[in-house]
Amino acid sequence: MAFGKVNDIDDGCFYDCENHTLSNWILRELRSNHAGETGAVAIYKGILWLTLDPTVIRFAEEHLGSERRHLAAIEGILPPTKRSSLLLLWSIAGFLVGMAPAIFGPRAIYVTIEAVEQFVVRHYDSQSSV
Repeated sequence: MAFGKVNDIDDGCFYDCENHTLSNWILRELRSNHAGETGAVAIYKGILWLTLDPTVIRFAEEHLGSERRHLAAIEGILPPTKRSSLLLLWSIAGFLVGMAPAIFGPRAIYVTIEAVEQFVVRHYDSQSSV
């Protein structure tokens, strides 16, 4: 699989620019992000599996599309052999995180999504501070 260059600067390059290989640090971060996006896709699938609320359905479908695009972008960079071996677990957990609040209605769904998004922001902040 060929990878596109992130940049052409040798100093501070995230991967071996000459051989187009990703550094171990980037691989770890991408693996983590890939697992998160896998879980995010599953969260919206879990919501859609149970909810009947048309507003929530539109919300979940829109966000599911965004998360699928994010996942596809990471999959275009991260080799399959470098992905988490726990993807099935993240998918099941994500589905349950989406489905469980859907039992209780829209407010529970939105509160759950807000909590998940706050976690994601903290995660990305920690990655960008390295």
